[in-house]
Amino acid sequence: MTASCHVVMEDNLKKKVARSLTWVGSVNFASQIVSWGMTILVVRQLSPNDYGLMAMAMVFVGFLTMIGDFGLFASIVQKQDITQGQLRETFGFIIALGVCFFLATFFGAPLVSAFYSEGRIIPILRTLSFVFFLIPFYIIPHSLLLRDMDFRKTSLIEMCCNLVAASTSLFFALMGYGVWALVYGALSLFAARTICFLGTSKTFYKPIFGFKEIKTMLSFSGFFTASTVLRYFFFKADLIVGGKVLGAGPLGIYTVANQLAFTPLEKISGIVPQVAFPAFSKLQSNASAFAANYLKGLKFLNLIVFPGYASLIILAPDIVHILLGPKWYIIIEPMRILCLIMPLRAIDVLFIPAMNGLGKSHINTLTGAFSFFVMICSFLIGLKWGYIGLCWAWVAGFTIIYIFMVIVSMVSLKISVETFISSYKAALIGSLAIAIPSVIILYSFDIGILPLTKIIIVLALSLCVYLVTIYWTDKKILIELKGILNNIRK
Repeated sequence: MTASCHVVMEDNLKKKVARSLTWVGSVNFASQIVSWGMTILVVRQLSPNDYGLMAMAMVFVGFLTMIGDFGLFASIVQKQDITQGQLRETFGFIIALGVCFFLATFFGAPLVSAFYSEGRIIPILRTLSFVFFLIPFYIIPHSLLLRDMDFRKTSLIEMCCNLVAASTSLFFALMGYGVWALVYGALSLFAARTICFLGTSKTFYKPIFGFKEIKTMLSFSGFFTASTVLRYFFFKADLIVGGKVLGAGPLGIYTVANQLAFTPLEKISGIVPQVAFPAFSKLQSNASAFAANYLKGLKFLNLIVFPGYASLIILAPDIVHILLGPKWYIIIEPMRILCLIMPLRAIDVLFIPAMNGLGKSHINTLTGAFSFFVMICSFLIGLKWGYIGLCWAWVAGFTIIYIFMVIVSMVSLKISVETFISSYKAALIGSLAIAIPSVIILYSFDIGILPLTKIIIVLALSLCVYLVTIYWTDKKILIELKGILNNIRK
């Protein structure tokens, strides 16, 4: 491919990515305001014990739902050409997996219950097992929409599904169903996805139960699934070992604190990778453009997460007071500790889709294995200090993992240390700049200001200071932002 073709393709891709991020981001933002308002009402109705029970059940069910397609979802998106025969065999393969996972969950529930010494999760697991009959029917239409980068449809569907799930949970929570409000909310999410994605599909692919057409796809998806499994256990190891040692109550406290701390990053993780993966896949033949866009994406990501989490640490008591009420004050300390490591965890948002986009899913497998080992060791040590120890385990363990991922990124994409550090410079300086006046306002001149007033004052001041600091440290980034906005308008 000639250099001019590369330039044209990259320019077109930039415009498409900018528009896609706008669609996904704006729709997600609108839906999250409503769904999170409902979620907060649900948290107020339920207890730490309810969240602890659901966390125990979802460790097992969440793992199986995550590998419910054996990575063939990603293979469809990443593959340059796809045939109807491959899609039909993929459908058949996922149906067979769904049946196996249903049986494993339904009949394996007592074993999971015995591991946690918690009999109440058996009916929860058996009820949730029915999601495996739903997953096969939305995987292919969803993956084809992502392959075509049709994020308008996918974002609208996800918005509707999230609202259905949140509304269901809220209804049953208000009716006094306790943990079952969370269970029925999860079921309704999968049901809504199935109905909505099937509704957008132009073709119904009759399943073929064989491997002839998908042999090559299974090679990529196998590594993809292996890395996904390892990363899942890396992220859920705290709930596995914590649930065994702590019990439902303390685990519920930790779970809600972790949920609040991780939510901003989780929402970004739900937007960026689904755009980044197909975009990186289209750039895999242009190494320099690939590395440049990876660094640019990391820089913009850091500009959001670093100041965001700095503000969240400072305002944690007031946020918990407004959102959850006095009975949840106990989560303030663990929430603040977890927020310390979240900006570094943001590298995951681009690292994984970048490696998959290059077709190097084996790198994610290696990283997942290393991450799992490090975090298991960290959690086993941290549990000596209860759920607070689990929080500090994240800080210590992920710092090591972050260094490993940075090294892998620099080697795989041929990025220099100086260039990589430059993607953090403006965000770090800006975050430090907003922290100082914010702390002074909150802790030196606190004369009975209402929590909501505090939040408004601190955020307004922080935004002004941050913009001035960014202009002073990295004026070029404002020009790049202007270019992105122009691409969105075109």
